[in-house]
Amino acid sequence: MPKPPKARTIDATKKAGEAPGNELFEHAIAQLQIDGGMGRVLLNGLLARAGVEASAVTPADLLPLVSEVERRLESVVKPNYAKAAAARLRRFLESQ
Repeated sequence: MPKPPKARTIDATKKAGEAPGNELFEHAIAQLQIDGGMGRVLLNGLLARAGVEASAVTPADLLPLVSEVERRLESVVKPNYAKAAAARLRRFLESQ
């Protein structure tokens, strides 16, 4: 009789979308005022599509993505909250 496949183990210490980000990346997540894990997944996904590492992101990298951040947030929060979060992120990035 064949042996059953080994069970996969999951590293519970790693959060979804976790990637080392620089200080700007961490502040950008905070500006969204959503769950940190969700913010990481959202920003990491957009940055990856743009070919930018979270550890080396600059305001110039993130500013063009703010409208896409808002669009994606609208699928998980109320549109007015998504708009306010995107506005906070834009103001923060423009002040850097």
